[in-house]
Amino acid sequence: MAGEFVAKNPAQLEKQVSSVQRENPPTLQATAVGTGEEYPAALEDYLTGLSQHHAGDAKPASVFVLGRYRHTLKPVADLCDRSWPHLTVTADTIHKSKGKEADYVVILDLISGAAYSFPSSINEDPLLSLAQPGADSFPDAEERRLFYVALTRARKAVLLLTTKSRESTFLTELFNDKKVTIHNRAGETDNPIPCRDCRVNPVVLKFGTHGEFYGCVTRPTCNGKYQTWEIEQLRESTRP
Repeated sequence: MAGEFVAKNPAQLEKQVSSVQRENPPTLQATAVGTGEEYPAALEDYLTGLSQHHAGDAKPASVFVLGRYRHTLKPVADLCDRSWPHLTVTADTIHKSKGKEADYVVILDLISGAAYSFPSSINEDPLLSLAQPGADSFPDAEERRLFYVALTRARKAVLLLTTKSRESTFLTELFNDKKVTIHNRAGETDNPIPCRDCRVNPVVLKFGTHGEFYGCVTRPTCNGKYQTWEIEQLRESTRP
């Protein structure tokens, strides 16, 4: 799955991205919380479940909690430093995880529409980009490779943590490719609703002069929108 994701960039086919080839690829799951403040609670739920699952094992299972940015690790630092029965938990940035592996990987803040999104929405210096030989023109090429690095740190499973209606374009892409289903903390399906115009990015709740509506997270770049009643109908039609 991770290989398919990064290989969408044709230029990547010419590069060797090293990872262990596994007979059984790690499973992928995603949890959407209401706000970013709920990440610690969602992570605690996950670690508690893993601890119970491995209670009979002679050797503790290893867990990497990875962030695209260093500051995203601060809210979960106490959880990662806690002494977990049957687990060894390590928190770090994705960049620093290169070359390492763990049984389980948790990727934090997989969101869009914020200053510190993943893929990053912080524009690089255009002059610096021009100075780099062989610069990759594929959208979010370097961020895509970084996401690939995070996914391939796991031997058994990956948990993607996102915020409802702020889902990362990477997560939406995986969902559209039927690689992952998104649930809330209660285990109920909570998949993103893609923009009706660009069909790539999720729609988020917005407030206009005529009241609430759901618009593309990239608005005003893309002006796709739904009325709130349309969103309710779409959600009702996708409920099991």
